[in-house]
Amino acid sequence: MSRSEIVAAIGELCDKLNHELPPVEYSNGWTDARRLDLLNYFQKLQAEMSAGAEIPYIPLARTLDSVGISEGELLEEIFRITNKINAKEY
Repeated sequence: MSRSEIVAAIGELCDKLNHELPPVEYSNGWTDARRLDLLNYFQKLQAEMSAGAEIPYIPLARTLDSVGISEGELLEEIFRITNKINAKEY
């Protein structure tokens, strides 16, 4: 995945996080507060990626698990993006 593809994927994720989530995601542990926190995080990450910044390791799996989010499509999408960044596959 190229840097521009990752930036685009982050943009799509931000679009999802910018709206109320489907009920199944809330049953997977999401809350509106967590959704907005992650929206803010990924908007900053998108800006950093767009600017060509070197991105340090992103430990979101442990963080999200610690707040009760351990499954769901949205989580998988987050992991796809952060795994590419963590592996420096851009």
